[in-house]
Amino acid sequence: YCDDLRAAVFMFNGPIKDFAFAARLRGLNRGPGIRGNTAACQFYLEPQRPYGHFAYLVRAIEQLVLTEHPPYPVERTLLTTGLIDAVMQSRHEGRPINTEELLIRYDAVDYPFASGPLPG
Repeated sequence: YCDDLRAAVFMFNGPIKDFAFAARLRGLNRGPGIRGNTAACQFYLEPQRPYGHFAYLVRAIEQLVLTEHPPYPVERTLLTTGLIDAVMQSRHEGRPINTEELLIRYDAVDYPFASGPLPG
């Protein structure tokens, strides 16, 4: 990454089909009794229908329609769609794609609707 972040992606072709993330973060304070600066998480895909993968995205779209205010910075949308476009183009062409147009900074926001149970 241009800001010196180092990252790795693992793609498993077997029984593991979920997504995972792990990183060492400078300045991470994990609280008393927890050593190290490694943060990690795993995202489990739902094994059966009805799938709820996009439930919180739909909730964000609903908030946009109701409030006429985007719940996420527009830069985030540009970065995520630009990333998906570059990945798909890279895969199709079989080569790495330069993404200088994605050198965009923005302040992350806490999205209050991204937690808790979804309405039934």
